[in-house]
Amino acid sequence: MNKDTIQCDITVIGAGMAGMAATLFAVNRNLSTAQVGSTSEVGFASGLFDLLGIHPIGERRRWDDPWAGIETLVQDIHNHPYARVKMAEIKAAFEELLVFFQDVGLSYFRDLNRNVNVITPLGTLK
Repeated sequence: MNKDTIQCDITVIGAGMAGMAATLFAVNRNLSTAQVGSTSEVGFASGLFDLLGIHPIGERRRWDDPWAGIETLVQDIHNHPYARVKMAEIKAAFEELLVFFQDVGLSYFRDLNRNVNVITPLGTLK
């Protein structure tokens, strides 16, 4: 049994797209960071970062405008994580992610005001 320990400010559990983004944000704030997880589910990812595309889920209502969808979600579910963050902070976080992509030479198409529908590896729309 390995008894070595790692001292860090934050541990991110999950190596999917959200975990990768969380790690990027932590490192950009000079926090020593350890990330653990498996990337097995990333193969099912669309390659897009979702803000909000469907709400309410039971009705499967699609939102072309993610910001209008978020506003409705916050009105419907007052304790949702989006209700705890200002829209400007969400937009700033997304911009930070896009700057990282640009800095490492990855192009990423973006339209922050419109959702994109794509077919997932499972044959559903996302």
